[in-house]
Amino acid sequence: MDADAIDRFLDRVGGPVEGERSGLARLAEVDEALADLQEGENWAALQLMRANILVQMPGEGAADYIEQAIASYERTLRFCSPETDPLTWARVMSNCSVAWRRRVKEPRAANLERAMDCLASIGDHLERERDPRLWASSQANLGNAFLQRIVGDPRENIEHAIGRYRAALEIFNPRDYPDLYCRCAANLAHAYEIRIAGDREENMEDAIALGRLALRICDALPANTEWARLHNNLGSMYRSRIAGNRADNVESAIGHYRAALRVWKRARFADDWARVQHNLGVAYRKRSRGDAGANLKRSRVHLRAALSVRTLERFPTDWLRSQHSLALTEMQTGNWPQVERIAREVMRFLGGAIAGLGNWYEMRRLIGAASATKNLGVLAIAERGNPADAFAFLIEGRGLVHRALLGAGRAPAALGPDDAKPGFPSPGEAVIAFCVPPLDGRDLPVFVACSDDRAHPVRLARLTGLDRAALESLFECKAGRESSWLDGYQVLLEQGDPTAFSGAMERVAEALDGYLAPLWQILDSLPVSVRRLRIAPSGPLSLFPPTMVRGGERKIMHRFDLASAVGGLSNASTFAARNAGRRLLVVADPTGDLPHSRAEGKMLGALFQGASSLLGKRATKRHVLDAISTAGPLDYLHFACHGRFRWRHPEASGLLMAGGEILQLSEILGRIRLGCDTLVVLSACESGIAEYRELPDETYGLPLAFLGAGASAVICSLWPVPDRSTRVLMLKLYEYLHAGASPPSALRSAQRWLRDALGDELQSLVQQLDPRVRTAGELSAAPSPMRIKWVPDDPPDDPPDGSPGERPFAHPFHWAGFVCIA
Repeated sequence: MDADAIDRFLDRVGGPVEGERSGLARLAEVDEALADLQEGENWAALQLMRANILVQMPGEGAADYIEQAIASYERTLRFCSPETDPLTWARVMSNCSVAWRRRVKEPRAANLERAMDCLASIGDHLERERDPRLWASSQANLGNAFLQRIVGDPRENIEHAIGRYRAALEIFNPRDYPDLYCRCAANLAHAYEIRIAGDREENMEDAIALGRLALRICDALPANTEWARLHNNLGSMYRSRIAGNRADNVESAIGHYRAALRVWKRARFADDWARVQHNLGVAYRKRSRGDAGANLKRSRVHLRAALSVRTLERFPTDWLRSQHSLALTEMQTGNWPQVERIAREVMRFLGGAIAGLGNWYEMRRLIGAASATKNLGVLAIAERGNPADAFAFLIEGRGLVHRALLGAGRAPAALGPDDAKPGFPSPGEAVIAFCVPPLDGRDLPVFVACSDDRAHPVRLARLTGLDRAALESLFECKAGRESSWLDGYQVLLEQGDPTAFSGAMERVAEALDGYLAPLWQILDSLPVSVRRLRIAPSGPLSLFPPTMVRGGERKIMHRFDLASAVGGLSNASTFAARNAGRRLLVVADPTGDLPHSRAEGKMLGALFQGASSLLGKRATKRHVLDAISTAGPLDYLHFACHGRFRWRHPEASGLLMAGGEILQLSEILGRIRLGCDTLVVLSACESGIAEYRELPDETYGLPLAFLGAGASAVICSLWPVPDRSTRVLMLKLYEYLHAGASPPSALRSAQRWLRDALGDELQSLVQQLDPRVRTAGELSAAPSPMRIKWVPDDPPDDPPDGSPGERPFAHPFHWAGFVCIA
């Protein structure tokens, strides 16, 4: 085939693919033509056509079609480059980015990064003036990719997206490219809608202004899907708007949704039609004008219409969201039996669904969508006077990710014979389970279950005044002030100054102490035989150790060994006394900037004869993974290093290794296998934080990864911990473990010791150490006990002296951040 024949052939087989059958027929023609060609420009042109067909192919084989498309694009790129044929090269790279974005094999995060590399290279090599439209399209697509990005800082990703969209809009003006302008402006509006940086109210006003501007341009075009999408998006912006009159905003939202339905008819756009029906159902539930009963009735009608398309089989995540909204509507009508029915249906589906899911991100989306509905079900069952059933339902719906990671994937109704039933904690043990209602105005219920309390095996207390809004005011960032938990936390991260965080800790502790008074009364009345306590936190309460609250310090720390529960299954080994195991692998100071962590590692290495240690630059990610895989059964796996938690993308959270590498959560799950007796100790910042907004009941963070890898328990921190006091805490922790204490008991004893220790007691600790341990830890036996006190403003080699009568680590900042999770 000569060049003209190739062009005629491409014209004939090109164009959109309509259905898998026609795509396969056209693919066969291309493959037949390729068989007659040798590699060269014509061969590359047919490879490009082949890839463009494959990337559009629907059907069950779509995943394999994408793999073939990527391979064909890469073959095409062997015959064009930015130097020889920049326009063809840029078009191939643009199409290749689409294939990488649609790829389902391998981790989604890595696929998105490859797509972004393709798009970024277009901007780097293609001059804007050479093909303005292609250049602007690459910028707009790169903005889309930044919004979908999994790795990196979410705040920065959104800012990058905004910058790319603005660059594209320099080309896509309303006169020359009205349709592309509308699409790009709508995407920019959405970026402002979800923007983290800046003032939330101002961002939403910018989003609405951009959406309305784009809509004015779209109004001049024939009514199309972009026009309908703008109306739907504007409806959602008005529904979430902070400024203006709330009632007016809801009416505006309803108006925009109804406009979208003028284009999105069920016959042609069933998915989009269902999306708008769902949004109308939510808007009518929030409507304050008109008859309240009529509004709720219309809300129910629209949500059921959405569910007629959003079926469980076709759209499980959308089905879950619409079911949740329907449950909220039914709750407002007081139809508690219907709320319970919806919640049980959702949890039955979820218990079976996660068993067959191999896609980690899909699992997370499904469980997140179902979590709030489960909590509504808990409220409904409790409202009907069944606290024991409500507690059982709450616990059965926790820890689903953990069960799936362990390979069980079991539905709550199919617990194994050796699993403790959720409503019956082991003798001598009590379970505290919180349930954060997914709406404002409902007091938070807390359940206490105890089989030793035969008169009241399950008790329910309502924490008056502590609803979702009150929790958010205590914990969430509020612009312009430093009174919430996360406000102070952000200052600590950015400035290294614990003052604001310590103040926030004290304010939150004081407020929670009052809210939790009913819980303290219940704990006081438990039988004296109860000495062990599991706490199942929910939402932002997972950030806060109960021992920090004055009531918790008195009622919990002085009496109970405490563990945080990942799920509802009781792990009997958590509170079991440990044998004096000697098999330790310690990873310390990989980044070379934590001298006290390195000393901590040396001390533990000297304490455990025959222990394996990776210190400093030897602790690369590869060496650490190899050491764990070849170590055999371990009693202890200890990390003393920097930790990092990614709030928006927990999969990217991890431990910092040598050379700037990060041992990420996803890698721990995929590449580490531990014995069931292994205790993992993460003497690292932020190592115990869990994502609580999307998955409030799942402990979704590094502890879950190590438990999923097989560990029996994980001791970890909820905030950036001070280097020096942590070294002393770890030393005492292992002292109690060696004496046979269980991990929760050893941690409680070490925390109480550190909290109460006077300066001369710290000196005695140093003097009593084995000389090898003291030398390894670089601890001086000279009478200067405060040399190990952590003071942020002092350099490591010049700590201040202090009085032996002081309690240098009495503040909870030094000891309360460590928790035991099992």
